[in-house]
Amino acid sequence: MQTVDFAVIAAAGIGSRLGHGIPKCLMEVGGKTLLGHLLDRLSAVPNIHISVGFMADVVIEEARRHRPDAVFVMNHAFRSTTTLTSYVLAARGISRPVLYMDADIYFAPASFAEFLRKAEVTEGPLIAVTSAKTEHCVFVHVDAA
Repeated sequence: MQTVDFAVIAAAGIGSRLGHGIPKCLMEVGGKTLLGHLLDRLSAVPNIHISVGFMADVVIEEARRHRPDAVFVMNHAFRSTTTLTSYVLAARGISRPVLYMDADIYFAPASFAEFLRKAEVTEGPLIAVTSAKTEHCVFVHVDAA
């Protein structure tokens, strides 16, 4: 049995494919930023580490509105590195299980709460996947247990 005590959020990206000149995590859905929605879902997780880069000051300000206790880690090489680099930087020093998340994804409250419940009763790694909704996504193949 494991509890989710740490979440590492990658929020350093430029969001260039979006074409709005701001990080995707600052886009609004229903009057709240994607980052705001995500941090609200993580209200029961006591430790939040966020990797920032592009427009770091604005992302930090938005995150602090929802989680003033969050720890921020700068990915200075955000223009030339991947999300994995942001995860590694923000997870330094954490030796417990970690929930890794991109800052620009919207999770429905009920499905995210169910994921956290499953994390508490599942030994080992746990990954959440959903059906493809676009051809420009990351595809996952899951073998039956």
